[in-house]
Amino acid sequence: MLASFPPLVSDHGESRYGLVHRSTQYEDINATVRLTVAGPRLVPGAEPLLGAFLATVRLISGKERSITPDPAEAVEAILTSGEVQEQMALQRLRPPETDELLVAAVGKVLQEEPLRAWSVMGQSGEGGWRVRLVTGLSGVRALRGISSIDGYVEHMVQTLTPAPIPAALPRFEPLDLPLAIGYLDTTWRVKTGRRLSANLQADSCARLAQPCASQAEFNSAMSALADVLACVVPPGAQAAPKFGALAALNNDLPPGLPTEAKERITGTIELLLTVNHIRHGQ
Repeated sequence: MLASFPPLVSDHGESRYGLVHRSTQYEDINATVRLTVAGPRLVPGAEPLLGAFLATVRLISGKERSITPDPAEAVEAILTSGEVQEQMALQRLRPPETDELLVAAVGKVLQEEPLRAWSVMGQSGEGGWRVRLVTGLSGVRALRGISSIDGYVEHMVQTLTPAPIPAALPRFEPLDLPLAIGYLDTTWRVKTGRRLSANLQADSCARLAQPCASQAEFNSAMSALADVLACVVPPGAQAAPKFGALAALNNDLPPGLPTEAKERITGTIELLLTVNHIRHGQ
């Protein structure tokens, strides 16, 4: 049942973070099962533990802030459970023995938190614990502005979620776009009996296929697009109008088009009109 709990973060089984942490992912009767800090935030009455954990996070962040880097050697900072308990005692919210139990529980919770945010955790004298930080802990540095447990969990989820793999852009050959424009014109004539474009200039089609990586190239491509769109002949017209060819085509599409095709054409025309408005805005 615990294995069926959905993780908050899952990186194909390699990095998991959720409400429950198991010491082993295998079916082991001796496995230790604990709640991460994401679990108690959903449990009524867990506020003292969550408050102690948040106070510990702030102390750890303060320890990291106090590190003075040394180019010759690694500089360490250590936070002990005793320091956490002293800080909690200053607030005088609970009896000392209660604070001691909470600090011990915080140490167990820290063991199950993502390792990229904490450094080495170990035991100190008399059953306490300590966290050892080293220079360069950007994960700890990023926790400085955390003010709530929900904010902490949200930050951890964002940190552990792998970046999406960028989709490979399709490869285009220089002649692909001019050929597509010609194919569209031919198909339109076969279906409607009329050509879609009149007096289409080859150089305008060719300019649309050129790279666009600068302001000048963008302006050239926008002009070429306007030239191509100005050649559109709406149904019922003998020639391309001086203005509003796309809008006229959108208002009088050929009859007999399937609904899906009509919606796709209408959406595309609206996008092209928007692009043309950007050009006029320049």
